[in-house]
Amino acid sequence: MNRITYLFVGLALVIASVNAAIPSRVDIYFHYDEDYIAKIGPMPSQYKDRYQLPLDELIGSPTFKVISGKSANVSVTGLIRPDCTTWYYKGNTMSTAPMEGYERTRIDCTAGNTTIQITGGTSSNPYSYEVLVTVTEYAVKWASDEQDKILGQIITSGMTQREQYKAITDWVADNTDYCVNYSDSISMMVCRCGDCWASTYLIVSMAVKKGIDCWGRRANQQSGAGSGHRNAIAHIGNTYYIAEAGYTGTKPRGRSVYEEPMGVAISGMCIYQVDAKNDSVVIPSQVGDVPIRQLGNGNAYVFEHYPTALHLPASIQVIADGALLYTDTIETFTIDSGNTFYEAKNSVVYTKTNRTLMFIPKSRTSVSIDKNTLYIGYSVFADMKFNTFVIPGNVKGIDIYGFRSVQTNRITIENGVQYFGNSAFRYARIPRVVLPDSVTSIGQLVFYSSYIPIVVLSKNLKEVPRGTFRDSSVWKVIVPEGVQTLGEDCFYNCRNLNNITIPTSVTKFGSNVFTSVTKTIYYRGTQAQWNKIFFNTTIPSSIQVVFNSPADTLPPEEPVSSSSSYKPHDPTTSSSHKPHDPTTSSSHKPVDPSSHKSEASESKGSHEENVTKESVESIEENGEFPVWAVAVIAGVGGAALAAAAVIVAVVLVMKKKSSAPAGNPVEMQSVSVSSGNEAQYPGQPYSSQPQSPYAQAPRGRPAPPPPPRRY
Repeated sequence: MNRITYLFVGLALVIASVNAAIPSRVDIYFHYDEDYIAKIGPMPSQYKDRYQLPLDELIGSPTFKVISGKSANVSVTGLIRPDCTTWYYKGNTMSTAPMEGYERTRIDCTAGNTTIQITGGTSSNPYSYEVLVTVTEYAVKWASDEQDKILGQIITSGMTQREQYKAITDWVADNTDYCVNYSDSISMMVCRCGDCWASTYLIVSMAVKKGIDCWGRRANQQSGAGSGHRNAIAHIGNTYYIAEAGYTGTKPRGRSVYEEPMGVAISGMCIYQVDAKNDSVVIPSQVGDVPIRQLGNGNAYVFEHYPTALHLPASIQVIADGALLYTDTIETFTIDSGNTFYEAKNSVVYTKTNRTLMFIPKSRTSVSIDKNTLYIGYSVFADMKFNTFVIPGNVKGIDIYGFRSVQTNRITIENGVQYFGNSAFRYARIPRVVLPDSVTSIGQLVFYSSYIPIVVLSKNLKEVPRGTFRDSSVWKVIVPEGVQTLGEDCFYNCRNLNNITIPTSVTKFGSNVFTSVTKTIYYRGTQAQWNKIFFNTTIPSSIQVVFNSPADTLPPEEPVSSSSSYKPHDPTTSSSHKPHDPTTSSSHKPVDPSSHKSEASESKGSHEENVTKESVESIEENGEFPVWAVAVIAGVGGAALAAAAVIVAVVLVMKKKSSAPAGNPVEMQSVSVSSGNEAQYPGQPYSSQPQSPYAQAPRGRPAPPPPPRRY
């Protein structure tokens, strides 16, 4: 072999040696929970809480960084440890840094996977390695091993899966106490104490270890159950079995394992919960000898899992409010032709009697409401997105949550619509809503926590009910002559509402109408007329009342493109959308005009890009000019060519930058979308949906909205 051959062989041996020294995976543990330490003792020495990468095996000066995950960190010297936060408390205050008088109370760590990248070498011989770090709480490992031991003792050869399931349930009830301190299987295993959730998920964990298809289920609607109660269900063969070991008391506690026919929970002639994990669900016409007349009981959603197809029998007479919540995945909805109460056309469901629209697949982005439709049912259009939407005049009313969380560039409500139910536009994102004069009634909380900047009320609406705009991002509400009452909490916490014009027809204010809200109230009448209004509240002293103000006006509507998709819109960027300021009227002469000046303003951001080291590295990551090419050139032609390669890389960055449109970069002013697909108008505080009364909603899906209420 010649010298060049020896050189490459030697280089290959060096690379192979380094590859062997750098592990592809590292396992580390943490064990800080004082309750766990008291029960199972300190972590044994074979479980390491850190790992030192072998620096001696790495050429040059290596660098280390986390490229994904949040469970571990790495120091500049290559020491890998769990990523933990230490909390220090003093009274009711806390800190993550040690301070005088503060005591360390707990250490929070995150279990999971983190990928660490190691880079280094020379220009002629660079290297890059990735190490997967798995961080585990020691108690989890201990609990898993302990479960394996117990299963070895209670499960014998020849047992059927149902017998194994029963033996596991018996062990949990015989060896653990009920307490409210813990709600997970690990705590139940370690501390031998927990609530119904802990009992349920310990059964599930042990059953899954034996290959049983088992999961937790909602059980809060069972007789005697608490609002967040859960138990376990297993699918064994063609039969579903529920295991209950969440009873209160000390060991041995009550337990039961019983069959749930067809994987549905019934009460009387009502199926109130479907536990079966089928993609295509067929609701039975009877369960045993019991005929099925109703789907849902009006207290909660029915389907525990996400079916793609649903068929209802002829026997169904009632689909209760909320029964079809969380059926976003349903694309095909059919109903037996013999059903005299409901019909489905192209998977759109109507009642046959009063022509109420009950269901429409959530995936549809274009909808034309049938001309014979009289009502829109409970939560029908919730969470859907449209470019434009029309509610035709033949529709008389919209039920509770009818347009909850809807996103559309424009909604047109034709004259003829008469009422909107409670929370009809809760969380909705629409540039403006104009209620026609045919609307005579709206429910409470109709625009609660919505992102609708402009709302025009109907002149035939006598009362603006309780909490109508509460916590919303509205900044312009036109209240026409005819409205008589502004209800309790009507504009509570509408922080973007800088001013509002009140007509002389208003004779009553409820409590907290303008709490945490407007700076100026423009009243169309005189001070004498104002003094005759009945106030069940105190107008905050920070609010100025201006009398003899002109009527408010509606800004021009922004044009909407013919695109079939929803594109979030920011009305605040329009020059025509200005907060109302009656002081600009020549007929109005306030004592101090400067005090009424609109305070709305926007600041434009700027953006700059520079050709930096990170820019060159981004070329490597995008595959446009890999660093290994620089190394090859250096190996062939020496340092001069290597330097030239770097220059080429920089030129590529400059070329990429110059290909952008000329002029100042455009600031994104329309809408930012969070990880939860929640569009947010600029300048508006983000309000997440409030915690549901169903605090123990099934994991893996959002909590449902509050239960239906008829005020």
